[in-house]
Amino acid sequence: MFNFLNKQDRNLKRKLINE
Repeated sequence: MFNFLNKQDRNLKRKLINE
């Protein structure tokens, strides 16, 4: 579960950087 959240968090940060 934690691993999944970690992946999601990374994706969100990537999106924020791309914006």
